[in-house]
Amino acid sequence: MSLFTPLQDRNFCKLYIGRSISLLGTGIGRIALAFFAYHLAPRHAGLVVGIALVINMLTYIIMAPIYGHYAARIPRKLFLVTMDSVRVVLLIIVPFLTQVWQVYLFIFLINACSAGFTPIYQAVIPDMLPGEQAYSEGLILTRITYNIETLLSPTVAALLLLTFNFHALFFLNAATYFISALLILTVCFPSIAKGTSLVKTHVLSGIQLYLKNPILVACLGLVMISTLAGATVIVNSVVFLHAKFGQSNSVTASAMFFFGVGSVGFALLMPRLRTWCSERKLMQYGAVLLMLTFLVASTIHTWWYLLIVWFFLGVGTIAIEGLLSVIVNRYADQYNRTALFAANFSLTHACWLLGYAITALLGQAQNLAHYFVGLLLFSFLLYLGSLLLHRK
Repeated sequence: MSLFTPLQDRNFCKLYIGRSISLLGTGIGRIALAFFAYHLAPRHAGLVVGIALVINMLTYIIMAPIYGHYAARIPRKLFLVTMDSVRVVLLIIVPFLTQVWQVYLFIFLINACSAGFTPIYQAVIPDMLPGEQAYSEGLILTRITYNIETLLSPTVAALLLLTFNFHALFFLNAATYFISALLILTVCFPSIAKGTSLVKTHVLSGIQLYLKNPILVACLGLVMISTLAGATVIVNSVVFLHAKFGQSNSVTASAMFFFGVGSVGFALLMPRLRTWCSERKLMQYGAVLLMLTFLVASTIHTWWYLLIVWFFLGVGTIAIEGLLSVIVNRYADQYNRTALFAANFSLTHACWLLGYAITALLGQAQNLAHYFVGLLLFSFLLYLGSLLLHRK
């Protein structure tokens, strides 16, 4: 089966196209928000953006389990359309904000909608695409789209800013969510059985169910390794290439491009690789590749080697994170799938928040050897713990 075979299903195709369009809009809106922060507080724009990122992650971590608990009581089509519609309204309002605290409130509200939309969207795919092979490819395809968005959105935003001011980017982002909502309205959602004990319990039931499964916890340890790689690219590309090696912004952008090419390129190979070994093995191989990359990176002294390092960081990251949703679904059923995907969304973003903090602290010294050796040691401990849990 080809990775694009799930698109032959008309309902999934419309849902996927809507999601892809809204993801591109989200990336453009994220860039517009950075410009808006500078507009409101030019002397403290970096601090505003940093606080915004923290609010972003905390909102994901806190709100996803709440949605996972209550969303089963609401028709999924109505829920997804509502989340898109609320985001449309918020983005239309945001250019008229005048205070930094209002921006923080906006970030909380719009990311609260994302924390509800994404897990429900992921949980719908296995119901919409019957058969493990079909829904696996659908989940992987969704992950690839997310990675492609990180490559395209800065370029698209830069081209748009040649003609429009940054306020127009918010309205464009709103339009993408509006298109997504219209497409979702045309989708026929499969019905699911009503009533489950999980919904009748407390909000953290999904997280408890997730953490009681040693395989899922082991995979979460591997995800923590991948977040160290991804956070390295996001947090320290500028630090290493611009500040340490004195390279231009275009070189820094090229490094991020290499990361994206590595992740997307390897993701396209996943359907064939999964016929040779299991998802868990591929995730473990991805973790080993990241550790070897950290080891090699600790010995380099030339900036262009970092481009190659960033490529392999992209490969290892997608090998882990691209398959996690497939494994989560394997331990879910129609009653607890939404709660488990919401728990997965919350816990993986908690890993990302920790990854940002670790890479930011280690990167302050701008010493590549110390930085990557630190990541290697931390990753090795996580890998050993993951192996022990996998054997249970």
